[in-house]
Amino acid sequence: MKIQLSEHFTFKKLLHFVYPSVIMMIFTSIYVVVAESTGGANKEMDYVFALNEEEEHVLESFRNLGGRQKERLLGYMTALQENK
Repeated sequence: MKIQLSEHFTFKKLLHFVYPSVIMMIFTSIYVVVAESTGGANKEMDYVFALNEEEEHVLESFRNLGGRQKERLLGYMTALQENK
C-alpha cells in the first residue's frame, strides 16, 4: 500500500504512515529511562581512556582534582600546545 501526502487520510492510513516514527520514539524513550536509571547517562563521565599504566595514574590524578584546579591545568596545557 503506497501512501502519498496528497491523498485523503483516514485514521487507518494515518496510523500506517506514522507508526515507524511512533515505534522509534517509544524504544528511544525506554532506552533513555533505562540508561538514566542504571547510571549510563552520567554527565560527569570522562571519555578519555589511558593507554598504559603511567597514563592511567595521570588521568586518575586529574579526575581527583577540584574544579578550579582542573581549569587551571587545562589552561596551562592549552598554552603549551599553542606555543608549539
